[in-house]
Amino acid sequence: NSNFQFVIGGKYQLFDTWNFDLSFSRGQADRTQLSEGYTNVTNIAQQVDSEDGVNCAAGAGTTCVPMDLFGGFGTIDAAQAAYGGASAIVTESYEQHITQATISGLLPFEMPGSSRGIALSVGYESRREAGVFQPDECLKTPPASCLGGAGGNSLPIAGGFSVDEFFGEAFVPVIDDVPLVKSLDLE
Repeated sequence: NSNFQFVIGGKYQLFDTWNFDLSFSRGQADRTQLSEGYTNVTNIAQQVDSEDGVNCAAGAGTTCVPMDLFGGFGTIDAAQAAYGGASAIVTESYEQHITQATISGLLPFEMPGSSRGIALSVGYESRREAGVFQPDECLKTPPASCLGGAGGNSLPIAGGFSVDEFFGEAFVPVIDDVPLVKSLDLE
């Protein structure tokens, strides 16, 4: 697993009580998964389908080493086990980019029953996300072949989305310090 993320930004005073915030963040997560110790059912079928014990089944290729599954303890050597074994690799990656800008401050007037000003914040956010899942050829084949029936086959997939949002928020003090009411605010 490998992950990283950074955020950079700044806050700037535009005038009096108004501020401008700008930020950008980027993150990425990468993962590689190795599965070992499985059996390749297709290769084993070619190994045991030997009529003479010297040659594998027709079409097996030159690296095939015949195998007798019923030969007793110790009759399967390293070359036979290697040809009948399987390993699988999956790589995954996910990226995220976020840009955000916000302007916030106090409006120059108050509600008649309050001594506090109205606060306002408006902004924009752009978010882009993308992911990739990439299995090797072993995992793409039907499960009875490469991984000896351990789960279903996995197909590659890639996708993502992008979102652009505008947002706003207001904080309106309606009444302050009156009998029975410390403060009444709308948000």
